[in-house]
Amino acid sequence: MYGLGSKALHRACEVSLLSTSVWYYKHNRRDDGPLRLRIKSIAETRVRYGIEGIDAKEKIEVWKVEYNTFRPHSCLGDLTPEMFIGRIRNRRIIQ
Repeated sequence: MYGLGSKALHRACEVSLLSTSVWYYKHNRRDDGPLRLRIKSIAETRVRYGIEGIDAKEKIEVWKVEYNTFRPHSCLGDLTPEMFIGRIRNRRIIQ
């Protein structure tokens, strides 16, 4: 790789205080296209927000979905809102 022999590579890494594993490291970049498109669409619709505001808004939206869909609530008898609505619908069908 890069024309260095094994001894030369070890010596170069030793002099530069690097591990030989760093020399062979290849970055595996994830596809962040959908995330970039989401941030861009939010930035276009909410011009006054900076990146911090956009990030906060995104986290709040995710939390709202999780809270209102999947998290059990004590006031609903420790059921998730979806389970509670399902029980109400079943009772209406039965009655």
